[in-house]
Amino acid sequence: MQSVVQSQPLLYSVFAEDPDLNAIVEQFVEEMPARAASILNSLQSEDWEGLRRATRQMRGAADSFGFAPLGPYAGEVEEAVAESRPEEDIRAAVEQLLAMCHSVRPGTP
Repeated sequence: MQSVVQSQPLLYSVFAEDPDLNAIVEQFVEEMPARAASILNSLQSEDWEGLRRATRQMRGAADSFGFAPLGPYAGEVEEAVAESRPEEDIRAAVEQLLAMCHSVRPGTP
């Protein structure tokens, strides 16, 4: 998959300054590369159900951990798969989601 990803602004959790939630926000960010790799692997192996499931989980987790802007990108992939859109559309949606995944950061700006 050739990348034409444009630079995304960094994305911080709205919970980053909450001392009770800071540790789980950091854990979510630390796990992001593995989540993104799972999504990419599902795409590359054309495991559409796995891709749908992974993006659904990411959408829920993003909202739960204060990264709400990530949710719509995950939702777009989930919907594209569920609606059996053309593969090129699914790939484009995944590329946008992965760009957003790379922008999540712990802490505050």
